[in-house]
Amino acid sequence: MKNVPPAQKLREELEELLSLGSRKQENLPEALIGKSVRMVIQKVLEQ
Repeated sequence: MKNVPPAQKLREELEELLSLGSRKQENLPEALIGKSVRMVIQKVLEQ
């Protein structure tokens, strides 16, 4: 099994959120900001 870095997993979740839009999330802006911040923090931690 391939080990996927957490930042990559967050990137995939963010891309999925952008492609599905509000169909999956009721508060799209809040979800986008939350996932984006988590991804930036995870990237910093991985360096």
